[in-house]
Amino acid sequence: MPLGVFGRPEDIACRVHRFLMPEARFTTGVVLYVDGDTDAATRPDAQLTAMTL
Repeated sequence: MPLGVFGRPEDIACRVHRFLMPEARFTTGVVLYVDGDTDAATRPDAQLTAMTL
């Protein structure tokens, strides 16, 4: 648990609620991780990095 706490149901519910709002009608094809950063911690090679020109 990178954040050091267990998630609560309301942590998930607020994200679901945001996508159910009419203002989210233009949002498509989104994968939203609501896992307290566990996915990022277990896959550091898949994270975005700064682009070098």
